[in-house]
Amino acid sequence: MQLSTYRCLFVYPKFTSQSFWNYRSTCELMGAKYPAAPLGLATVAAMLPSNWECRLVDTNVEDLREEDIEWSELVFMGGMISQQPDLIRLIDVFRDRGRTVIVGGPDPTNSPHLYNRSSHLVLGEAEVSLPEFMKDFQLGSAKHTYAAGERKANVTETPILRFDLMKFDNYLHVGIQVAR
Repeated sequence: MQLSTYRCLFVYPKFTSQSFWNYRSTCELMGAKYPAAPLGLATVAAMLPSNWECRLVDTNVEDLREEDIEWSELVFMGGMISQQPDLIRLIDVFRDRGRTVIVGGPDPTNSPHLYNRSSHLVLGEAEVSLPEFMKDFQLGSAKHTYAAGERKANVTETPILRFDLMKFDNYLHVGIQVAR
């Protein structure tokens, strides 16, 4: 059976200016645009079928372009509480354009009621909750919410993230996760 392919846009929302993660002056001194790359989204991209096309836009370092919105079919986003205003705004931007929006990450996991406008919530550790969502999505029967609950991921089984989606020159550092 041939599974459908999709064009997946991964969008990392802007951090608020008051955030610890927003020390732009230090970055400018070092010739970078932002401290750290969006490793979580690049990890989720690695968990998708290999025939799905993926792009990553980190709105902390580049503008979201109209051509990326038009290209996308599925939009994956996630974030922390300091990204909440932009994440909620972006959900509306993509839903108003008829895109399927999949949201996860620390803030949606802790406050899912704020993100109900998304098409699907994939909460908790993606290694646990994403496979169930993917199975149902490909069968055409995806629910609104998938949650890992107390189940934890085994980081030794996490796929190598999609480094090919990142523009390394934008960041001060790119971490490598070895534990949680």
